[in-house]
Amino acid sequence: MREKIMRGLLVIAATVFVSATALAALDEAGAREIARQWVPEGAVYLSTKDEIDEYEVEFLVHETNSKYQIDIYKNTAMVAEVKTKLRGERGSLTVKLNESDVAAIVLSEFPGSQIGQVKLESDDGYRKYEVKFANGSIRGEMEINPETGVILERDIKY
Repeated sequence: MREKIMRGLLVIAATVFVSATALAALDEAGAREIARQWVPEGAVYLSTKDEIDEYEVEFLVHETNSKYQIDIYKNTAMVAEVKTKLRGERGSLTVKLNESDVAAIVLSEFPGSQIGQVKLESDDGYRKYEVKFANGSIRGEMEINPETGVILERDIKY
């Protein structure tokens, strides 16, 4: 009887191991294909970094000079985070938009979001708004030019 139980436990353990291995079978090429679905057409693939539990896949969109980083969990092949950054933009010396204007920009991209914090920051004299928000299970941050309303950075966590 004890031997049957041990064999049964070994079969269960082997099944769990094989199932877990099959789920963790995402490789760099698979991560790149998943990430490609999250970037605009024409984005140029830059690199894939193999981190402990995820792949970080980077693309560049020349038309907008924007860099995209898509983080994908290895064990589920689900997107964990999407970051975009408008390269070469630091903000503005002039502030024309107020907090309500900036919140409206975020809500135009993520309708129904709850705006958490809106903060006007300064770095070497250049100003930018940092906005934190949430929408269901999505949490995000945006950096927005306070003069033009251009989104400088997005960081969206799923």
